[in-house]
Order: sequence, then C-alpha cells, then structure tokens
Amino acid sequence: MSLLDKIWNNPDSTPEKKEDDSFKYAALGFRCWFTGDGTLQAAVSGTIWRTGLNLAYCNSNQHQPPGENCNCGFNSFYTLPKEDLIRRTNEDYTWGAIAMSGESRLHGKGARTGQVVTIALYSPKEITSPEKLKDLLKISEDYKIQVFDDREDFLEFAQKYATY
Repeated sequence: MSLLDKIWNNPDSTPEKKEDDSFKYAALGFRCWFTGDGTLQAAVSGTIWRTGLNLAYCNSNQHQPPGENCNCGFNSFYTLPKEDLIRRTNEDYTWGAIAMSGESRLHGKGARTGQVVTIALYSPKEITSPEKLKDLLKISEDYKIQVFDDREDFLEFAQKYATY
C-alpha cells in the first residue's frame, strides 16, 4: 500500500465516538491547524489538540468556555473557505472539520464553543508536498481521523458526524 493509499480516504480512520450523547446533536464547524510537526496545532494559540474530545479552558478561571466577554473556547467557521484560500494556505496549514457540542457563542462567520472533536482533514493532493504528506499520515494514524483530497467527499463525510 502506498503512502497516498494509507492516508487519503482511509476507511479505517474515523473520529472517536463518545459513549454518552454529548455529540448526538453536534454542530459542524471548520478551522485550520498548523500540521508541520505531525500534530494538530491551533493556528492562533499554538495549543496542541488531543485525540478525541478537546475541552477548552479559560485562563481567567472565572467561567466555563465560551465566556460571553472573553475569547476562550474553540473557534470555527460556519463553512469551509473557498478553494483559493485553502490552496494559498495549504503549505503551512491544513483545514478540517470539527463537531462542536455544548454551549456556543455565535459570531459573524462562525462560532466559539467549549468542547469539540476533530472529524477529518482536507488537503488537495495536487498541492500537498511530500513533507506535508508525511505529517498528515502521522496525524491520521495518531488522531484516528481521515484526510481527504476531494472537497465534496470531505464535506459529505463530515456531515455524517455533525450538522450545519
């Protein structure tokens, strides 16, 4: 099996499902991560994401994320950005889908929430370097998530785990 076959559209990789119903009615969101070291690292805060459930915390410790007058929580966009933006940022960042659960704060182009699970990643094959491919393979195996090279397949898969 080639490296490409191992990573793209791997049916053996699916998000970890929780035993309880906390993600039964999860909302779908999209975000990007820095993936250059084989981990999912938040593009702005630099926080390394965990496999499975990620819980936000607030540095002020005065409330549960997402706070009303605070920036704590996980940010996401309502929609996957247009292909030209994904292609312009592909060398440094990888876009993906998340399932958001619990309280959320809505804003103009997306939402901020306190608990999320990474569903899948999207990286167009024709613009993904061999170095990035190795990082994505490690992420796919370690995080137990699929990496898609086709936008429509990625969106269809993500919608199986969360809704708009």
